[in-house]
Amino acid sequence: MSIKSIFKKSAPIKIQIISTIVILLVFFVCPLTFAGEYFTIEAIQYRIKGYVYQQQGNFDSAIENYKMAVAQNPFYVCAYNDLGIVYEQMGWPEKAEEQYIKAISIDSSYGSAYTNLALLYEKAGDLISARYYWGKRANLGNSNEQWTLGAKNRYNELGELIKKQKKQPVL
Repeated sequence: MSIKSIFKKSAPIKIQIISTIVILLVFFVCPLTFAGEYFTIEAIQYRIKGYVYQQQGNFDSAIENYKMAVAQNPFYVCAYNDLGIVYEQMGWPEKAEEQYIKAISIDSSYGSAYTNLALLYEKAGDLISARYYWGKRANLGNSNEQWTLGAKNRYNELGELIKKQKKQPVL
């Protein structure tokens, strides 16, 4: 039986294969908080299922699985961040903001949540808050890293934009 035929015949097997691959990658891509009893493989599996559903556009199932992931591990910053992304995709910026802030409150060095908050505030037109979170993201990580450099550039760009806006007369 070929891999291609497995993927065509059974969605649960497809999810298991994807889950196994992503579980291996998760340990290298996303920092997890190992909080004794809270770290579980189940939390990782729920996050992976959430991601698969999110990619399929099944946002309700994605939310359900991300919530199960954080129920299994309340310190799972990646799952909170992912939940925020889905809430944004569904048009719920307040809920997204809550999740990003929750991720940061658990791990203040988790750069993705700062980036997502900055983008969320930019989208809402709150350039001062956006600039603040770009600045927080810029202070994380290696100064030569792509995301750090991008955050520094955006922080500076927004600073200039805010200055220009303040100088324009109000009509």
